[in-house]
Amino acid sequence: MIKKNHILGQVRTNWAGNRQVQGKYVNIKRKHSALKSIANWKIPIFKERSIINYGVSWEPMVEALKPIRDLADNTLVWLGHSSFVITIGGKRLIIDPVFWNIPFVQRKSRMPISPNKITEIDILLLSHDHFDHADKRSVKSLAKSSPHIEIVAGLGFEKLLRKWAPYSKINEIGWYQQIVFGDVKITFLPSHHWGKRSVTDSARRLWGAYMIECAGIKIYFSGDTGFADHFKEVKELFGGVDYAIMGIGAYKPRWFLERNHISPYEALRAADIMGAKVTIPMHYGTFKLSQEPIFDPPIVFESEARRVGMKVLIPNIGEVVELLKLDV
Repeated sequence: MIKKNHILGQVRTNWAGNRQVQGKYVNIKRKHSALKSIANWKIPIFKERSIINYGVSWEPMVEALKPIRDLADNTLVWLGHSSFVITIGGKRLIIDPVFWNIPFVQRKSRMPISPNKITEIDILLLSHDHFDHADKRSVKSLAKSSPHIEIVAGLGFEKLLRKWAPYSKINEIGWYQQIVFGDVKITFLPSHHWGKRSVTDSARRLWGAYMIECAGIKIYFSGDTGFADHFKEVKELFGGVDYAIMGIGAYKPRWFLERNHISPYEALRAADIMGAKVTIPMHYGTFKLSQEPIFDPPIVFESEARRVGMKVLIPNIGEVVELLKLDV
């Protein structure tokens, strides 16, 4: 079965829609493995063993966050893990909000602002339905504090979200489809991942990445993903990216996680393939979800970025980052 939102336009004119097999969404088949990609880029896979102090512990890097309403236009604020507030084109977006603990896992970094003070949000984007990205309590809080909020999420999400935000407008979206809010254009793109919240709903809700375009600025949000050919397609469709927000954590052991989570090395490789001018890491330092130390990913990421000469930005939680139209 093929599914899409027939109301929305799309960036690939020949894209029929997302395929379901026995009611479950499927990934686009990878043409090569992540490990082969790493080998081709000559990345020393085990180099971090010699450069990382594995005794380092997570120290919350928290700066005071201005009230949301006082943030200047064209800014980005990291709230920890994969949660961001982006203000651009007169709209305020929040991506994958998770403000508290998640089932079975405690939050390790503090929120830089009380969740009840996060107000005046226009658009909520959800990349997929895993608990560390789609949090019931956080979505309910935002629906209450920002009554006019519109939610954008993958196909199959509406039934779940209607329980959390009964009065909010919910926009289901398929891969390569676009939705426009004033001057802000949002495109849902493929990622190589999966979805599940219970024993009976595996792959029932579509996962993906987002491209946010406004004021000549292009921001790519990877969501959770393994390394695959969809990164190459981003440059073909959009001609490059200004800011690539890439997951770098929950990546060990590679034999188990490489299909669904990129490593810090692969995040940089993917950003390079997409033609990103600045790469911003996420998906680390907040929830202990895998074998690597919780503050290992940004150290590996920053070291590798220096080695290959790529421009990166590693914001503190709560730090207000100005988003600029980048020429180089």
